[in-house]
Amino acid sequence: MKKTNALDDSNVRAIYRAGYHGHNHLEWEDDNTLRIENWNEYVDESITLNIDDEIYDGRGWACQSLRMKDQYVRCLAPEK
Repeated sequence: MKKTNALDDSNVRAIYRAGYHGHNHLEWEDDNTLRIENWNEYVDESITLNIDDEIYDGRGWACQSLRMKDQYVRCLAPEK
């Protein structure tokens, strides 16, 4: 998802990774806060993210990756 229509893609990054669960909706709460709904009757991976500081990874791999550590302040993942 892009926050801007700028032609320069150098600032584009993934902030949310999860499987598709059936009910999806994206809504900007303000310029930096994105509400992502992704759920069904068995799984709910909905979350509100500050896109400047946070990412969500449904598998938790990004949160464990040393390569990704400089790309976010807080990495969120489902509790196991």
